[in-house]
Amino acid sequence: YRQIYTQMWSYIYVWIYDTCTSLCIGTYESIPGDDNLYDMAFSQDAFVHAFSKVGTYKEALRVVKPGGCLIFCDLMCGVSNDPQELVTFAQTNMVKDWLSPEKNADAVKAAGWVDVEYIDLTADIKLSFQLMHKKVRSIIEAGNPTGIDMKLLTAYDTNLENRVGQVDRGVFKWGCIVGKK
Repeated sequence: YRQIYTQMWSYIYVWIYDTCTSLCIGTYESIPGDDNLYDMAFSQDAFVHAFSKVGTYKEALRVVKPGGCLIFCDLMCGVSNDPQELVTFAQTNMVKDWLSPEKNADAVKAAGWVDVEYIDLTADIKLSFQLMHKKVRSIIEAGNPTGIDMKLLTAYDTNLENRVGQVDRGVFKWGCIVGKK
């Protein structure tokens, strides 16, 4: 999956920057424009905050051309042994409709997408958090030569350390869901 993910991102970046002819900004459930307008709907770490997942995925379906695709990478509800930790995480991160990867995939299918697949990249997000934590820690230990507000830097350091623990406890998953129209 990691190889597929890396190749997918390489393709997406090249395609967007070399051939994309239009870009629009709207809300999850109200994208400006006609039906069947875009080749792809893409979201990175944003759909987790949508108030209605099915409504969001239906709107993406509306604006994507037949044969087009949906690709999104996001945090999704995990399977923690502490249900209260799941609730607290959702509240702290302003997540109203906190779905597992399986329930997200079901919502994508319910919206009308086909060939829906979830690609679990949770191990990659853990590694990313660990590397960011290491970098922040090295800045702090070097006496903060960057001049970043130390209160913010310390809070970020603590947050990253907590995120690694949350991954280990199964509070959330992170990955991509893909589907075709």
